[in-house]
Amino acid sequence: MASLSPAEQARFKRDGYLHLPGFYPAAMIDHILTITERVKAARPPDVVVDEVATGARAVLALLAPEQLAEPGWKLYDLHVNTPEIRYLGLNEMVEPTLATLLGHVPVLCHSHYQDQAALQPPLPSALTLPPRTPSHLVSVLTAMEEAGGLELVPGSHTLKMLPLNGPDELDDWRTDMYEAARTAGHKKIRLSLAKGDVLILHAQLLHGSAAAPDMAATRKTYMFHYFTEPDLRATTTRLIPQAGGFWYKPQPRPLPLDVLDVLPFVEQAYLIRHPDVAQAVKDGHFATGQAHYEAFGKQEGRMPF
Repeated sequence: MASLSPAEQARFKRDGYLHLPGFYPAAMIDHILTITERVKAARPPDVVVDEVATGARAVLALLAPEQLAEPGWKLYDLHVNTPEIRYLGLNEMVEPTLATLLGHVPVLCHSHYQDQAALQPPLPSALTLPPRTPSHLVSVLTAMEEAGGLELVPGSHTLKMLPLNGPDELDDWRTDMYEAARTAGHKKIRLSLAKGDVLILHAQLLHGSAAAPDMAATRKTYMFHYFTEPDLRATTTRLIPQAGGFWYKPQPRPLPLDVLDVLPFVEQAYLIRHPDVAQAVKDGHFATGQAHYEAFGKQEGRMPF
């Protein structure tokens, strides 16, 4: 896909989202699903997962194969170590589209794969993944099978985002944002996607999903997030080129202490994964990476290898 039409660009600017039916062929989607199952079967220890129903966090290696055989998992950042999944997130088809909407070269920064629908009250991506520059973030949801129950508030991306001072205020924040959207005439809609469809979301659009009526049913989706090259060039992040855009290796999601207690510590891997710690050791602030991990890293939820 070379670019978006002026009408599609105008629709994204007005509504804050763009639904592109049949963006990817079924054969490509099936191949990525096969690769995803291979990753799950390998159970690499550095892949962070959440249980959809409870939000309990672990790593793949700690889950039994019979657990993973059942739906109900969210797997983070599989694109980092799996080229096929990374290609789904950043390829010659989607890069021009994202560059047009962002006005800059996109940088794939985070992803997650989810195999089951869960109740997720609408929130904007920018609330949990704030860009350095407003609007320098878009999200792309790819339907790996029929995906119903998605909820959006078209036009809500034009509202001023209210400040959120902490997670305890989230319910009140959401209520106030809904009221602001209602006052402005923006109404929530429900959307369904077919296999291979793509849904592009503005950073400040209120979006979420309804819970699956049948908890045995699946709703397999990949969600990718993209910052812009100018925002990342202002940091020390190493950008890796791909398909006209870039990607980088994000730090793993923080892990709870009960998970960290059973994971081994590997000095060299810890220093490579956490370059800020490697610099602190080099500067003499810590004798070793393990000294940092025991003093601070473990409490911060850092991966120990």
